[in-house]
Amino acid sequence: MGGHNVLPADLLGLGRGVVALRADQASLHAPGEDEVGLDAAVSLVEYQGTSIQIRLAAPDGRVIQVLMDESAFDAAPVAAGERVSLSWRRESARPLAA
Repeated sequence: MGGHNVLPADLLGLGRGVVALRADQASLHAPGEDEVGLDAAVSLVEYQGTSIQIRLAAPDGRVIQVLMDESAFDAAPVAAGERVSLSWRRESARPLAA
């Protein structure tokens, strides 16, 4: 699904099923109140002109993509090989039909 990460809900502590999370709504910090998330390993950081694409590996091996604007990335850069925490607002998790 272009621009979205499709993940098992239980990976995020959201119960059963599958959810979609927009790549451009992810933050690189541990989940706070009213947020969901997970830890992942950075596998690629790619400059895309007006944004940065970060590709990560979830604990179960799934590929997760994050898109962030250059200023947000510059404020807290990451590099391939690093482990980071990812988070999204809880309401951003869109359940998908089976």
